[in-house]
Amino acid sequence: MEEGDLRVVLYGQPRIPSEASAGEAVKAELRRKGLNPHRRAWDLLSIALSIITADFSVLRDDSADGWTSRLLKKKLAWRLSP
Repeated sequence: MEEGDLRVVLYGQPRIPSEASAGEAVKAELRRKGLNPHRRAWDLLSIALSIITADFSVLRDDSADGWTSRLLKKKLAWRLSP
C-alpha cells in the first residue's frame, strides 16, 4: 500500500486507527436471523460496500459544484476469506 491509501476491513472491525470498516452490522444481522445468503450475493454486497467506502473517502469540497467526485483507480486489492 502507498501512503494515503485507505485500508478497509469488510465485515469486521478495524484493527488500527487508520483503517475503515463496512458491513459488520449486515453480517451480524444475517447471522442473528439465521440467514445464509448465496456466495454471489456476498460478492455483490462486497463490491457495493467497496464502492461506497471509496466514495466516502473522497473529499467533495474541492469539486467545482461541491457534489461530484473524481476517483482515480490505482489498484484494487481483494483479500477474500470465507
